[in-house]
Amino acid sequence: MVQCHTDLGDNDLEVTIERGINLPGKPDDLDSYIRLEFPIPPENPQRAKTHTVRDTNNPIFQEEFKFEFNRKSRSQLRQFKRQALKLEVWSKGGFLRSDSLLGIVHVKLVDLESKCAVHDSFNLMDGRKACGGKLEVKLRVRDPLLVKQVEEVREKWLVIGS
Repeated sequence: MVQCHTDLGDNDLEVTIERGINLPGKPDDLDSYIRLEFPIPPENPQRAKTHTVRDTNNPIFQEEFKFEFNRKSRSQLRQFKRQALKLEVWSKGGFLRSDSLLGIVHVKLVDLESKCAVHDSFNLMDGRKACGGKLEVKLRVRDPLLVKQVEEVREKWLVIGS
């Protein structure tokens, strides 16, 4: 059986920000949001932002974003091997205070060469070290970028009568 997400276009990447898990900060006083940066095309990266979830360090976002890329462009397909989707987790500042960066997640895009969906939780990083907390993210494309995702399905059949 070949895996395919027919609800997406050929040149669409769907990013779903599911939730944050144990984000650093006060558990009942953290207002957080996420800034996304899709690095394709490199000269003009695509950006998006989630809504702010108030008063929790385990926010549930469940927001979907669609980014476009050119599947026929070899240079853009090479970018999938080298680049990553950048997710910055921010804490909303109070009155007369600026927002503060809690951590960054880099989601590698290379898995989309052989899979049409990636669903995982990633550690929040401050530079090269983990700063506590995770972000659950799901990426989907219509078809894998290089090869078809084929899975063998075995089902038992019940034959009634002869």
